[in-house]
Amino acid sequence: METTKQSAIVDTSVFVAAFNEEDALHKRAVKVMDDCPKPFFLHEYVVLETATVLMSRINKQAADDFLDMTLTNADLRVLHSSAYLFLKTIDSFNESKNKQLSFVDSALLSLSGEYTVLTFDDALNRAIKKRAQT
Repeated sequence: METTKQSAIVDTSVFVAAFNEEDALHKRAVKVMDDCPKPFFLHEYVVLETATVLMSRINKQAADDFLDMTLTNADLRVLHSSAYLFLKTIDSFNESKNKQLSFVDSALLSLSGEYTVLTFDDALNRAIKKRAQT
């Protein structure tokens, strides 16, 4: 995980591990969240995806706790989509030949030039590195 840019945007994989004490990456996720530059950003698509994953993997309370954190954590800023970001994400998704990248991953990939993307997703990390080299 690179952390050279001033602002960080956090992926679902980090939040899911941080909110799930049973996750093998839990301690690493908590450290990443503690160490990342503040304020950090959370794309609204990641909010949707994280709440859904937490509800299905853990329980509704975990999803509710995550959503509460997005509203109350002073170190976190929700990045709302716009027509421009939506179209940028569609372009990124359409350009990708990688079936491992979701639409949410494409949103983060399209923002990776402006933000350090904190993720445990190997496919997304590879795509970010590849994009940086071009």
